[in-house]
Amino acid sequence: WTSFAPPGWTNFAPPLTLFLDTFRFNASTTALDALWAGLPTLTRAGNNAYSRLCASYLHALGMSELIARDTDDYVEQAIRLGQDGSALKAKLAGLRETAPLFDASRFTRHLDAAYRRIWRRRCAGLAPESFTQPALATG
Repeated sequence: WTSFAPPGWTNFAPPLTLFLDTFRFNASTTALDALWAGLPTLTRAGNNAYSRLCASYLHALGMSELIARDTDDYVEQAIRLGQDGSALKAKLAGLRETAPLFDASRFTRHLDAAYRRIWRRRCAGLAPESFTQPALATG
C-alpha cells in the first residue's frame, strides 16, 4: 500500500522519536504509515470505532504497551517515550518485514480465500453465515 505514496513520504521518521495519535478520531492511515516507517505511535483508545483504529494496529503488532489507559497515562508515556523511544524503534524495525499487519500479499490471499468461501456457499445455494477465516501462513 505504500507504493501509492509519493517517493520519500515515509522518510520523515528517522529524525523523529514518537508519533502522537489524536484522540476521539485516530489518525488511521497516517498512524499506519508512521508505524510502517518505524516510528513508535502512542494512542489512547476510546469507545467508538474511530477512536480504536490505532489501538487495533498496535495490538496486531504486539505493541499494546503504546495504548494509553487514560489521558494522564498518555501524557506520562509521551514524555517518557519522547526522551527515549529507541527500544521501541528497534522493535518496530524488525516488525516491518515480519508482521502480518504489513504483509499486503498475505492479506490479499487471506481476503481472497474468504471471498472464495463466500462464493462457494452462494453457488451451493446456502444462506450467508458468519465465519472466521483461518489465518494463512506468512510469505
